[in-house]
Amino acid sequence: MEVTPDLLVLLKQLLEFCSREAEKRKEDHQAEEQLNAIVAQIKKILEAME
Repeated sequence: MEVTPDLLVLLKQLLEFCSREAEKRKEDHQAEEQLNAIVAQIKKILEAME
């Protein structure tokens, strides 16, 4: 298979897109972990108040 300039451009675009999407997923995962920690803390506080 010949690597044409168009194919090279496409591969670079795919790489950039996938890298951005992977970073978003990482950020989403970190936010979810933080939210879960906050919820757990709130539950603990509420249970202690009862």
